[in-house]
Amino acid sequence: MKYIIVTCIMYCIMSLSVNADNIIVNGTYTVRRQNPKNRDPYFLMTNGFTININNYGWMMYASNIYYTNILRPDDKISSDNKRVIMWYNNQCIYKIFPNVNDDNVNSNVVITPEKYYVPGGDHSGISLLWLAYAATEDVNSEDMPLPWAGPKNSSLAYGFRWGIKYRGKYIDECEIYRDNKYDKGNITNELLRPEIIYPRNINEYNNRKSHYKSREACKDGYKVATYVCTAWTNINNVSIPMKSEFKAKSVGFKEYPYNFQISKLNAEKVQIYSNDLKIKDITNNIRSNKVYVRDYRYRKLEGKHLYRRAEYTLEPGEPWKGANDPEILAERAEYLESGPEYDEYVTYPHYVSWITMGLIITTPAVIYLIWRRRRRYE
Repeated sequence: MKYIIVTCIMYCIMSLSVNADNIIVNGTYTVRRQNPKNRDPYFLMTNGFTININNYGWMMYASNIYYTNILRPDDKISSDNKRVIMWYNNQCIYKIFPNVNDDNVNSNVVITPEKYYVPGGDHSGISLLWLAYAATEDVNSEDMPLPWAGPKNSSLAYGFRWGIKYRGKYIDECEIYRDNKYDKGNITNELLRPEIIYPRNINEYNNRKSHYKSREACKDGYKVATYVCTAWTNINNVSIPMKSEFKAKSVGFKEYPYNFQISKLNAEKVQIYSNDLKIKDITNNIRSNKVYVRDYRYRKLEGKHLYRRAEYTLEPGEPWKGANDPEILAERAEYLESGPEYDEYVTYPHYVSWITMGLIITTPAVIYLIWRRRRRYE
């Protein structure tokens, strides 16, 4: 009996030490597109990556090694040293990436309250890293949006069923199918999902409406993506993914026989450190320049008023704002009380159209009646 007790105590101590450890994974991953004519895949980009995982969260670095233009795949390969950093502190996901539109701001930061990855666009292909090392069982939801489909900006990313098999903590294999039971019934409800940005003008609205129609036409049960981990390593009794492959098809009015994206991950080195380093402590030291922040923790819908997100700039060294900043909460309250309705630009043109049509129809009749009256008077 005493041997059983000692064994249990040793197992608990080992479990606690693994939880406190920092696992560091280094490697590369490639993203390819497939030519729809001859089905030949061509390279879009190759990125180097570093993953830091512990029981306080995770952090991912992705540095571009080389890149080809997706619109002109025959162009010469170009180098790009831009880096994307993404981390999760058990409360929300932060993503910091270079800014290219404003010389006064060095980086952009997007903060989302979801546990799963909800980007505006997967330009660095980092959704593969998220699938491999962050889509754990505590995050998993059967109807998660597709991160590679830009769920912040596209209704094409919703209405799918995830079938996941785990090996320990991480995904062993996954298949994703179209499932219309997760649809919201109409375009308004779809665009009011908490993860998506409700369109800010009529052009964005029409664009997302066309996405919605494409997804609505997609056959129920259509397999849109697969992910499989093909090689593992074991460290401190924890299985860590070393090689994996991801394939995704387009979603639309027909079933596509080819994959529009094929990504492969190759981890080259796994290390473990027995220090109790917290992800949230690391993030305080990675920002030394001015950043522009889009913070979706403050999103709120009240009736016909929607506060989409908070937007602010942090000076070098200024600490990260929390989810209850008094100034932002006051700004949000004022906007929800007196700001425009979220679909104002959608309903207003309808009124204009009806009035215009009414004038077009009635004007000739009024002119005719005036003419008849004058003739009768004469």
